[in-house]
Amino acid sequence: MQDMPPGKDNSAPAVSVIVPCYNTAQFLGDAIASALGQTCEDLEVLVIDDGSTDSTPEVTASFLKDPRVRYVRQDNQGLSAARNKGIELSRGEFVALLDADDIWEPEKLERQLTVFGNLPECGLVFSDFATFDDRGTIAAQKNQAILERLSLPEFSQLFSRNNFMYPSTVIVRRTVLEQVGGFDTSLKSAEDYDMWLRVARVSQVAGVTAHLVWIRQHGSNMSLNIPRMLNNEIAAVQKNAAGVSAWALRKRLAKIYCLNADRSVHAGKSGQALKLLVQGLVRYPFLYIDVLVVGIKLLLGGHRVESLRRWLNDNDSLVAKLYWSIYSRY
Repeated sequence: MQDMPPGKDNSAPAVSVIVPCYNTAQFLGDAIASALGQTCEDLEVLVIDDGSTDSTPEVTASFLKDPRVRYVRQDNQGLSAARNKGIELSRGEFVALLDADDIWEPEKLERQLTVFGNLPECGLVFSDFATFDDRGTIAAQKNQAILERLSLPEFSQLFSRNNFMYPSTVIVRRTVLEQVGGFDTSLKSAEDYDMWLRVARVSQVAGVTAHLVWIRQHGSNMSLNIPRMLNNEIAAVQKNAAGVSAWALRKRLAKIYCLNADRSVHAGKSGQALKLLVQGLVRYPFLYIDVLVVGIKLLLGGHRVESLRRWLNDNDSLVAKLYWSIYSRY
């Protein structure tokens, strides 16, 4: 299928929705439908097919009767390149990201555009989200505790914490994107975190406390290449460390090691988890909560970690508030 031209109405829409996809045909229709079902109808949807070998063209074709939808196919270049292509071709005053396996609530864009209207200096608005799989909701309002304290996070607050913004929750003002540039194609993960930090350097960032996005978890996006994630997260932090004190940078890098130690525990790689935990402590020995959480999981081991994970998910809001109240003290 060749690239499809825009619809007959060539006036610029308020929002351009960028949907990058690679072999996610089984989920893509839900994502596109959720974009077209927005209460804010002044939008265009650009589906950027990054060289899929499945039925992605056929799935997209069923939506092309709507003049707001455009399909563009390119050779496989990676997620960042696909997003950048969408941004390049988009026409809206605002650019919203929607991964092909996620779903928006109908009022998502309208709620975020209201924030932009109230905050003229704001360059990026994100929202809360829930994760789900084929069995239903896993955890609702993942960012509730963070948003209660950081509804207008500054660069230093974003830099000091692990990434808590999923791309599908984010909408960015076009003028800000033009100022900071596109996604870094050299990063194979953490490219979104790098983008958020660059945006926070030049404009205000705001969050909507409502859960407006469903983040789908499935086999393809749950398989973790932990060494690659570690290296890319370190690269993203170091890239944006200008003006950050050496001590703050050491603490931030230590948190990345602890985060990947936690991922290793859940992946059943206890030896790797312990090694990463030690590497984090060498860089900054005072991450009490991070070390305690990973240490408990290591001691519990195996099926008990899975039981703990389920309990934490079932009590996610309570646990997040408790963790945040302790963590924010140091």
